[in-house]
Formats: sequence, C-alpha cells, structure tokens
Amino acid sequence: MRNMKYLIDPDHFSAPVTQMKISVSRRGLLAAAADAAEERHRSRNGLPSYRIEDLSTYSDEELADLFPIVNNKAKISLEKGTVYAETFAAVDPIALFDVNSPALFIFNQFNGLQPLSKICEKVAAHTGWEPEKARRIVRMVFLKLCEVRVCEPGNAD
Repeated sequence: MRNMKYLIDPDHFSAPVTQMKISVSRRGLLAAAADAAEERHRSRNGLPSYRIEDLSTYSDEELADLFPIVNNKAKISLEKGTVYAETFAAVDPIALFDVNSPALFIFNQFNGLQPLSKICEKVAAHTGWEPEKARRIVRMVFLKLCEVRVCEPGNAD
C-alpha cells in the first residue's frame, strides 16, 4: 500500500526530528497527566527521568545512553502488512510503518535491554548503512515513536 501515510516513511528517513510534536487525545489526558506525575516523582527521588517533550533537544551522546522501551500502555498490531499502534495520543490506530521497512528491525530493538548506541551498531550491521546514517535513522525512529507515546526512555535495571 504505497499510498498509505505512515508515521515512519522510509522515503523520508533522512528528515530529522527537530521538535517533538506531542499530541494527546481528550480521552488520554488523564494518562498523560499520570505520566507527567510519575516523571516528577522519579526526578524528586533522584532517579533518571525524562520528559518526552525534551528528547529532541538531547545531543546524540545523551540519547546514546538511553534504553528505549515500548510503552506498556501501547497496543501494537499488524494488519495487511502494516504495523499499527493504539495509544492515548490518538483516537484512531496509527499506521507506524510497513513490515518491509527497516523501521521494523529498529523497533524490535527497543526492548529496554540495550542502549541506543548498541542499537545503532546493530542497525548498521543489519542494513549495511554507514554508522552515521544508522544513528540518524535510529534517532528519528525513536523520537517519532516517542511523539505518539509508543516508545519511551527506559532505565538500565
């Protein structure tokens, strides 16, 4: 389905995320408020905490140490070759990417067990991309998925 609008389109992999465009549906306001309260609680207790809105301002070095995870409130599904997500950020399911996109391999690495730096290395090896291209695309995929609350920074536990 080439005419489908994906959140992550392989034809536009090079477009950087320079500012997070966070949106929350009306029904998701309470969940967003709970996430913000949890972030403040973690920060006050000296634990690592991250505001999703600020991630696009992080340097590559700061992002490299984050352990991306899939938000446990996101519902991921597959239909007719497209990966969809349902989150509190949108009323309708979001078409994330085609199953043949390299974004699927990247997304599958967001398991909370490895930092973005290691994921970039794996993506470069898997795709044959130069390390700089892999880093740029992994960053973009992570930030786009954070925008719609599919992914978030995890902690190395």
